[in-house]
Amino acid sequence: MKIILFILLLLISTVSFTFSHQRVIAVSDNEALTIGMKIWFNESGGKLTGLVMWNQGEKCASLGIGHFTWYPYPLGSANDGFPQFVKYLRQQGIAVPNWLRADAARYAIWSNREEFIAAEASRQMYELRIFLQESIAMQARFMAHQLETVLPKLLANIPPHERPYVCTQFYKLAHTEAGLYAMMDYLNFRGNGASNSYGTNNTGLLRVLQDMRYAPPMATPVQAFTWSAKNALTRRLAHASEDSQDTHWIVGWLKRVDRYEKQ
Repeated sequence: MKIILFILLLLISTVSFTFSHQRVIAVSDNEALTIGMKIWFNESGGKLTGLVMWNQGEKCASLGIGHFTWYPYPLGSANDGFPQFVKYLRQQGIAVPNWLRADAARYAIWSNREEFIAAEASRQMYELRIFLQESIAMQARFMAHQLETVLPKLLANIPPHERPYVCTQFYKLAHTEAGLYAMMDYLNFRGNGASNSYGTNNTGLLRVLQDMRYAPPMATPVQAFTWSAKNALTRRLAHASEDSQDTHWIVGWLKRVDRYEKQ
C-alpha cells in the first residue's frame, strides 16, 4: 500500500512539475531597456563600437549587447546568435535593415576579420551599429526568450528528483528584474553548463541554480544565486593551473557577479 501511495505521489508531483515550468517570462519595456543597458555595459562598456566586433583570433563577428555570433559563409548557420535575433525581430513584426531581410542575415557580410576591419567606415557598418543601438530593449527580450528556451535542456540533464527545485529557483529569479538580469547575464558569459552539471570546473547556469540550496540561510533568491555563482567561479579557479586564463579573468568575473544583488 505504501509503495502504491508513493508511486501516486510521484506521478502527481511529476504532472504538477510538467505544468509548472511551462510559464512565460514577462518583461516590461522598462525592464527590457534597463537589463539591456546593464548587459551592454558588462560586455563592452556601453560603447557603440562594442555592438559590432570581430576579436583577434575568432572565426566570427560578435554583435549586440550579448555579442551574438555571426559566422561568414560557409561556417554560418541559421541557428547562430545573430541570425536567430533577426528572425526573432521579424516574428515580432519589428523592422530590420533591408539588407538583413529574408535569408541575408544567415551569413556575415564579411568573410574574415581583415574584411571586417576594412569595412569599418562603410554604410552597412554604420547602419548595423545604429540598428543595434536602437534595439537594445528587443535584444534583452530576445535574451530572456533564449533563457526560457534553455530551461528544458537544463532540466533534462539532471536527475528527476532535482528538477522541481531547479525549476522553482529559476522562476523565483525570473519573476524579479534583478533575478532575471542575473540569469540572463550569467547565461550569456558563462553558458548553460548542461553538458557537465556535476563537473568540478563547471560554472554554467545549471550548476549555479543547483547549488543555490547551499547558500546562507535567509538569503533572498538573488543573494543565493550570487553566492552560488561566486562559489562556482572560485572553485573553478582553485582547480585551474597557474597559467590558466581563469586567473586573469576571475577578478572581473567576481565583480560582475557581485553586482547582481546590488541592483
